[in-house]
Amino acid sequence: MVDQQDVSDTVKITVNVPREEAEYLKAIAEETRTSMTFALRDAIRTQKQLRDGARRGADPIIREPDGRTSPVNGLFRWVP
Repeated sequence: MVDQQDVSDTVKITVNVPREEAEYLKAIAEETRTSMTFALRDAIRTQKQLRDGARRGADPIIREPDGRTSPVNGLFRWVP
């Protein structure tokens, strides 16, 4: 994914996450051949898309290759 965001419109943040989550973020970055920053941005955007859908009443699901589906549980804390 190519990020088109203007660098002058960014904010630097520092986060503390459990080691396991940091390792997973690093693995995502390596698998997608991007930086941990871009991987974190994608995670934030995905969370936003899921939360926006939940606010509209959408039901996020995972569809397996064999057609089975299962709900996406525990992704968001509270959605007003």
